[in-house]
Amino acid sequence: MSEATRQVGQAMFWSVGARIARFALGFLSSVIVVRALGKDDYGVLSLIRVTLVFIGIVAGMGLSQAVLKFLPVLKVAGDGRGARILIRRIIGVQALVWAVLFGLSYVLSGRFESLFGFEGIGRILWLSVGLLAFEMPWKLLCQILNAYYE
Repeated sequence: MSEATRQVGQAMFWSVGARIARFALGFLSSVIVVRALGKDDYGVLSLIRVTLVFIGIVAGMGLSQAVLKFLPVLKVAGDGRGARILIRRIIGVQALVWAVLFGLSYVLSGRFESLFGFEGIGRILWLSVGLLAFEMPWKLLCQILNAYYE
């Protein structure tokens, strides 16, 4: 067996093992959360989760696909300047989009509360959007590294 085959086998083992562990821990934590929160509070949590997934999709704007498509092309072409410009523009657009979404979630928090009839859910959503925005730089960094070292 060649060295490359052995390394691929080990990488697959760890990748599959990590997925299984993440699934098991996710399932276990869901059971604990459901039992601890109760029906009403778990419903609020589910509502916030679904809303945040939608907000994350809107905020992404397909920019991760742009990074994965165009950064390797720029790398192969030897256009380091173009790659830096692409990354700066994506960071700028993402920051602007998250700022707008954060502001909208603050402005519309009262409407969100009246829509769902749950006091405080607007502030929870506003805080959640703010916290989700901090995930953006890490996801972008992972996408850049994935595209660059592919």
